[in-house]
Amino acid sequence: MSAQGTPQEIGQISFGLMDPEEYREMSATKVITADTYDDDGFPIDMGLMDPWLGVIDPGLECKTCGKHSGSCNGHFGHIELAAPVIHVGFAKLIRRLLRGTCRECSRLTPVDGRRTADAEQAAEERKRHYREELRRATELGNDPSDVLKSAIRECRKVDYCPYCGAKQFDIKHEKPTTYYEIIEVPHSNLSKRLERAMDPEEGEAVTPDDVAGELDDAGFDAGRIRELLSGTYRPDRND
Repeated sequence: MSAQGTPQEIGQISFGLMDPEEYREMSATKVITADTYDDDGFPIDMGLMDPWLGVIDPGLECKTCGKHSGSCNGHFGHIELAAPVIHVGFAKLIRRLLRGTCRECSRLTPVDGRRTADAEQAAEERKRHYREELRRATELGNDPSDVLKSAIRECRKVDYCPYCGAKQFDIKHEKPTTYYEIIEVPHSNLSKRLERAMDPEEGEAVTPDDVAGELDDAGFDAGRIRELLSGTYRPDRND
């Protein structure tokens, strides 16, 4: 067998986003107008039907590959955006990151605190815990996203950043790509915490233990409520 025909084994495939400059270099032309044809019926330069992008009209030649409509597959161009645009595929991830990081210093907030040494030390310990969980999940071939979701869920409960002491607010996502903070919520502290527990990340399930855990943290005896939520409650003579 020749060297050219020797089978190759692919170790891995990585997916990601290219740098903006790479898009510009690979692009056939820059598109600056949504217009297609001029008054004489010819494609407008730097428009949606620019000949550098390919041709569909008989008799015209593609300026990129030199082929005609029957043999030119087309070439992509690029549009320079006037403002950043959120990639819809990362909308959920962006929401999680916004919910789990400080609105002022952008650090993870795994514990509540008001810029004290103890709070900062506790936050670093929680970070080390989750780093170890990520390492273990990777070694075992498990999905690391479960660890990340657990970390963000813990960070969402924080009212003050343990590093800079900034007040934290919940993040709401208005589809497809709008995010805003809930600055004032007219609820009691308990209602606010229960609202967070009942508003999970999209695609995650909220268990009875999650809700009952919030009640336990607030000082309530959540044993009976835990039974009601789990469906194991049975009335007795005192009810």
